[in-house]
Amino acid sequence: ITGTVMYGDGGAVTNAKVNAWNKETNEGKETATASDGSYTLMVSGGSWELYVYPTVSDATWSYNQPGKTVLFAKDETTEQSAVNFTVVRTDATVTGKIVKPDGGVPDISKVHINFQSSGGSWFGGGFAADGSFTVRIASGTYNVYIDVQDSLLTAPSMPSFSVASGETKGLGTITL
Repeated sequence: ITGTVMYGDGGAVTNAKVNAWNKETNEGKETATASDGSYTLMVSGGSWELYVYPTVSDATWSYNQPGKTVLFAKDETTEQSAVNFTVVRTDATVTGKIVKPDGGVPDISKVHINFQSSGGSWFGGGFAADGSFTVRIASGTYNVYIDVQDSLLTAPSMPSFSVASGETKGLGTITL
């Protein structure tokens, strides 16, 4: 499998890894992009799901689309497939904190926060041990979705917000 990881403007993404996963065999392959954004993965036959993700925690981009599937014959045939990824520049930041009604921190493994842009792109992130979050997103207008998998807690309805390039939007403390 060969391909590229590029920004929408055609610039190469150099701090990326491409991961291929074979669901049938639970085999995984991974490689980093080269300086021109290209990558090559050698895989066996079968169905492979490909994903791309940053190699650094402070990346200024995100791939927020579904994985891409490649299917190769399960025999000795040599096949090739090109799979290209286009990523979105994340030029803004959203911060906040999630707490329970008593002010304590909820089980962060049971709470997820996501932001959906007016154009349909999704961005999400995890929480620190104290319930705080910092999520890099593309500038734009967003709806907030909080998924709580604890029957004793309910996510509040959140207003949409806009964030400009270079801006950090603080959502404050969100009480479940």
